[in-house]
Amino acid sequence: MEANPPLTRIPSLPELPFNIALQVFTDISLRRKGEDGSNRTDNDVLSVVGQSACDTVLTTFLYSRNPPLSVDGLTAARDELTSEKTLLTWISYYRGIMSNIRCMPGIEPTPEISIRAWYAYMGGIHLVLGHHILDRFVRQLVDPSYEESRPSTGVPPSLPASQRQIYVPTHAGGAPISGVLMGQKPDNQGHCISLLHMMATRNGQRVEYESESSGPRHALAWTVSVLVNGEWKGQGQASSKQVAKEEAAKAALSTLGWL
Repeated sequence: MEANPPLTRIPSLPELPFNIALQVFTDISLRRKGEDGSNRTDNDVLSVVGQSACDTVLTTFLYSRNPPLSVDGLTAARDELTSEKTLLTWISYYRGIMSNIRCMPGIEPTPEISIRAWYAYMGGIHLVLGHHILDRFVRQLVDPSYEESRPSTGVPPSLPASQRQIYVPTHAGGAPISGVLMGQKPDNQGHCISLLHMMATRNGQRVEYESESSGPRHALAWTVSVLVNGEWKGQGQASSKQVAKEEAAKAALSTLGWL
């Protein structure tokens, strides 16, 4: 069985909404002491969903092979496709995206951490875009000719594209988690603000904003400062208060090493 398709035939990794991508790439090492993962701010629970969904796809795919596989043959083939070697090979095809995993400072992503994030991504596809999208993607990984020989007629995603916030890393080396949304500018959507508050909450810190404006009323210039636990961490300036706040949050994230 060809578990590792030629590089020229790798299927595109389905894109996830920003909030789900943030969960996918947040490792459990960032979990606050005493938390059990039930608040769903890291990828632990989502990875369980993804692994279960992938097992279903692979088992069904192998069951439909011709000639049919025996129980032992099917189990052995599935074990090969879910082995660490195969999973890390698949992950390497999307290293520009999968390298976005965020861990506690001092912790480098291990194979276990990478595989957990991979399964979390698969869980995100399953829950948000639909099982049919995950099914098609995984089958194409295992059998690159799948789409050509058996065109998909799956149901479209539950949300129209115009209403979905799509996470799209922009650098081969890995874009920051707060990265770019398809067709939108990253600095005016409030994502740095959301990320700053999430990270501050996880670390037990308080975020406050101080703002002031200057100039004529029809052309105000806004300056917004961010204080974390009462300490100045960043500042933003713009003609819009919200944009200045976003710039300040981005500066604070950089100062704190969270971006």
